[in-house]
Amino acid sequence: MKGYRRIHRGRANATNPVPLRLSPPDAPRSRDPATPNAMVLQEFNMSEVVEYKSWVCLICGWVYNEAEGLPDEGIAAGTRFADIPDNWRCPLCDVGKEDFVVVEF
Repeated sequence: MKGYRRIHRGRANATNPVPLRLSPPDAPRSRDPATPNAMVLQEFNMSEVVEYKSWVCLICGWVYNEAEGLPDEGIAAGTRFADIPDNWRCPLCDVGKEDFVVVEF
């Protein structure tokens, strides 16, 4: 707190930093009746979060991201790698799905 006060001395709200609560960007929001001019976050159930994976080609390093899909090739965003047709090929080096592995960044 000392550093904050020293750097921001003389500015509005300098002694009371604004509390920050991080949440997913698509978390539902509602008005709090106690503070009608403030927005508050509603409860967010983490079990509802859809976890997409990324798959990397072992030959060339090209990455397929399930969240983004491949719209140019007719694969919609959110399409799981397992749901891509078995005859699909890497757009960069033309190898099959068997040469892809899941990665975590």
